[in-house]
Amino acid sequence: NGNIDISPLDIDDGSTDSSGGTNLTYSLSLSSFDCSNVGNNLVTLTVTDSNGNSDSCEATVTVEDNEVPSVFCLDDITVGTDAGVCNAIVEFTVPDPEDNCGATSIADISSGSTFNLGANTVTVIATDDSGNSDTCTFTVTVEDTEAPSITCPDDVTLSNDNGDCGAV
Repeated sequence: NGNIDISPLDIDDGSTDSSGGTNLTYSLSLSSFDCSNVGNNLVTLTVTDSNGNSDSCEATVTVEDNEVPSVFCLDDITVGTDAGVCNAIVEFTVPDPEDNCGATSIADISSGSTFNLGANTVTVIATDDSGNSDTCTFTVTVEDTEAPSITCPDDVTLSNDNGDCGAV
């Protein structure tokens, strides 16, 4: 969830000094952790007395990214069919997720795909490097908005049928 800082004062290491000195100073090889430190980090604690004598020990600090990214989907999209077909090619921008350590998002139906007539559900999946993920959905609805067309034949002139006042 951001940076984590530790201080030698946070550590109860049981350090003692045989000369009874109380002027011990502590130092850490690594005291601040962020997303670049996810995983195991070897930290060295060094204690030094007022005479310059020192000792050190090591501990592993494990940083975990357990924060799930958040992805907020687009509003539903409604489009008409493309000319002459019963579907539509639909372009949209996949929303960027929010995450403490960075994440990426993809849609299960990519922008620029051909969407069939009716309601089509698009699922967006946001995933960070630690494997945490979130999903959201939006609907792309394709409506048939193209009027049918007809091509009329040329005019026809007929003579009436023999002995009849009409023609077939």
